[in-house]
Amino acid sequence: MPTFFVLTLISPFNSSWNGMEFKFKAFLLGFTFLITAFLPALSAWWLLKTNRISSVFMSDKKQRFYPFLITAICNGAFTYKIFQAGMPYYLVMPFLGITGSIAILTFITLKFKISAHMTGMGGIVAIFLISPLFYATISPILLPLSILIAGIVGTSRLILEEHTLVEIASGFLLGFSCLFVSLTLSILNNI
Repeated sequence: MPTFFVLTLISPFNSSWNGMEFKFKAFLLGFTFLITAFLPALSAWWLLKTNRISSVFMSDKKQRFYPFLITAICNGAFTYKIFQAGMPYYLVMPFLGITGSIAILTFITLKFKISAHMTGMGGIVAIFLISPLFYATISPILLPLSILIAGIVGTSRLILEEHTLVEIASGFLLGFSCLFVSLTLSILNNI
C-alpha cells in the first residue's frame, strides 16, 4: 500500500508533483518499495524457509503474527525516516496511518483473523477520499476506481473462501479508520 500511495502521488494522476525532479521521484518510489514491500517479502520468504510459517498464504492466523509484525516495523521505520528527513506533515501522516493499521492488524491477529488485503483496500479508499483536500489536482476517478477494486478484492477473498464476510468488513473498516483518522489529523494540523 505505501508503494501504491507514492506511485499515485508521483503519477500523472497528480499534476501537483509534476515539477518534481525525476531522480527524486524514482528514489522516493524505490526507497518506499525497498523498505515497505521488499524487506517484508524477504522476511516472509525467510520465515517460510526456516519453517516458522508453512505457507506464504498464512491461512492460519497463528502464522500471521511475525510476518505482520515485521511489516509493521518496516513501515514504522520508513515513516520515522521520512519524518526525520523533513517530509511535509501531510505526507508523513498517511504513512503513520498505514503503520498503525498494520500494527493493530498484527495484534488483532493474535485472537481473530481479519483480512489484511481489505485492511489495505480500506486504507486506499480513505486516501482517495481525503487526498483531494491536499492535492486539488488529483484525479477524481481514483476514488470510485479504488472502491471498485476494493469490491473485487473482497469478493475474491469470499470466493476463494479465505475469509468470511465479517473478516472482510473488519479488515476494510480497520484500514479505512486508521487512514481516515491520520489524514483528518493532517488536515486539522494544517488549519
